[in-house]
Amino acid sequence: MERNRTLLLASMALAALTLLFAIISLATSGWGGISIFRPTVRTAPAALGILAVLFIIASLIVTALVVFAKLSSKMSLLPIVMFFLTSLFTMGTLIGFFNGNGTAGYSYNLMATVHVFIVIAGLIAAFASGVLLGGKTGA
Repeated sequence: MERNRTLLLASMALAALTLLFAIISLATSGWGGISIFRPTVRTAPAALGILAVLFIIASLIVTALVVFAKLSSKMSLLPIVMFFLTSLFTMGTLIGFFNGNGTAGYSYNLMATVHVFIVIAGLIAAFASGVLLGGKTGA
């Protein structure tokens, strides 16, 4: 259980870092020289980015509940699901803003970093769940 807890804490730390990066990415105007919240810009990437931030927060809360509330071993799968959903929204933000000419800007690159770190946090959470369940499938 201690190894599982350590891995989930590492996953939470990485998710907290990605939350910081996501907030900075959305707050800056490095999306090709413009702000993502400007009315002339497509609003879908901004909405997906905000949802990604909310899902990162939800992932942190769910992971903290699994770590500190000592929930059942089946509940250790919830952080994996949350990290996966978060990665879908970060990918949607990237795809929604992609302009095809390679000049997306530093905020776009920061959101790409958020996506990669969320995937890594999800992989760490999946490994932690595998350690906790010990290869049992529940059948």
